[in-house]
Amino acid sequence: MSERSSPHSFRTTHLQISNDDDIPSSRQSKTVNDLLDDGQETDDHLPVEDDDSLDIDDSGWETDLEVEESKGNYDDTGRKTYIEACRLMKVTPVSFFSRNLHLTEIDLKHHGLGSAGAKAIAITLVSNTSILKINLADNWIGDDGGCAIAEMMKENCYLTHLNIAGNRLGYKSGLALAEMLQQNATLLDLNISDNDFDLQLAPAFADAFRANTRLITFNLSKNKFDEKAGATLGPAIGFNSSIENLDISWNAFRRTGAIAIAVSLKNNVSLKKLDLSWNGFADEGAIAMGDALKHNNVLLELDLSNNRIFTPGIVGLAEGLAVNETLEVLKISYNPIEFFPILTFIKMNLGTALREIELYNVQVDEHIEEMMKSMKETHPDLKFIYGGGGAQLGRKGQPKRRPMQILREYIADQKMRLIDFFFALDKDKSMSITRDEFRTGIRRTNVPLREEELEQLLDELDKDGDGAINFSELVLGANTSKEGDRLEKKSENLKQKVKEDKIRNILSPPPRGRSDRPGSGSHRVSSRSRSRSPSMRSPSPIPKKN
Repeated sequence: MSERSSPHSFRTTHLQISNDDDIPSSRQSKTVNDLLDDGQETDDHLPVEDDDSLDIDDSGWETDLEVEESKGNYDDTGRKTYIEACRLMKVTPVSFFSRNLHLTEIDLKHHGLGSAGAKAIAITLVSNTSILKINLADNWIGDDGGCAIAEMMKENCYLTHLNIAGNRLGYKSGLALAEMLQQNATLLDLNISDNDFDLQLAPAFADAFRANTRLITFNLSKNKFDEKAGATLGPAIGFNSSIENLDISWNAFRRTGAIAIAVSLKNNVSLKKLDLSWNGFADEGAIAMGDALKHNNVLLELDLSNNRIFTPGIVGLAEGLAVNETLEVLKISYNPIEFFPILTFIKMNLGTALREIELYNVQVDEHIEEMMKSMKETHPDLKFIYGGGGAQLGRKGQPKRRPMQILREYIADQKMRLIDFFFALDKDKSMSITRDEFRTGIRRTNVPLREEELEQLLDELDKDGDGAINFSELVLGANTSKEGDRLEKKSENLKQKVKEDKIRNILSPPPRGRSDRPGSGSHRVSSRSRSRSPSMRSPSPIPKKN
């Protein structure tokens, strides 16, 4: 096999670099289309970091995704290619990326790549055979960067997991991604949440649902798909036969859109986990979902939290639960419902597979708790998870969660610094975040805070009450939280020591003196006489003279 026909030959979308004088100059300059767009130069005399010179001959190539190979030893990591791509794009290379191109998984979220930086990475990934999973979330790669990633995915046949959430993609890149999904045969997990995709892109993604037979996990949450988009996507979801985990939460699938998505479950044969929370499904959507559950025998987990479902909707949903024998997990938190209908219908279904029902902020009184306990006899594996402001607990609740502590733990888990998290939310780099921006950022980054905890955190951080949170307030909140942890730990240690001392005294009481032994009679000394010295005792009374 010739060097040019090597399977590792580097290909990059719409990019050609050439030193071949035989190639017309017009062709050299205008094959730079999507990845090097509008004003990017392809200077043949750019300095090269490595000793190997670049020599391009584009004959025999099957695509216009091209960057030259070195005539020296083949760079199987793609590092040289990345350095050259960054030079062409006039961006600073990300050292973490260039050092780890041999790994199977790379996390580049919150790196501020921008459009040009994303293009350089896309150029490198075209021929990289090591990386299987890459996270590019929250990098502001924009429409052009999104198009570059989509074009790269048409050529790369190794990547299986791609996360480009929160990147301000637009219509053009959304269209490119939907088209890519119809061609790519290796991608298993795609996250394109929080990119403002809307009704315009619904037909393209509907086509992707129908054509793609490889994708297993798909996250389209936190976009702007509305009722009409739901009506378009619903039938396509029903047609798909590969996706097992679908997250379309935090959109606006209402009324007919909600019904269309619910009806799709009657025909779908692959979905095992479906997140529909925060969509405004209302009673119509819940009733349609109940009807779908009567026919579906594949779905294992369903999340309908915060969907404005009232009693009529919950009754319709419960009717489906009375028949369904495959659903294992149901989440209906933050809905203004009565839980009694669900308990009643589940109790009737001895074949139910339900093992967990989550209903935070749903009213649970003593009568409901008694029903839950009685169901243990017929449904011993069923667990109820409830609590929050809307519930009345008949048992001791779990330890109170401190919002700032939860946020600190999240930041630590993500291996971020406090300043990194702040900049991830402070999109305009003003060093000040409004309360609305903070709420949106917390939800977008999936910090595990409930609504009431988020509001409590905002109140704690906004010390001056100006409706905005600056970095110093965030630092102060974090330091206060750390000090609280320290004091709490000190208090817990003290309580534990006291407890241990009590146990030790019970098991090994201190020895007592002879005078303390029972039955010692006159040898016993009263506590009052022990506490007073002889000089302090009352004098004997003087006898009176006759």
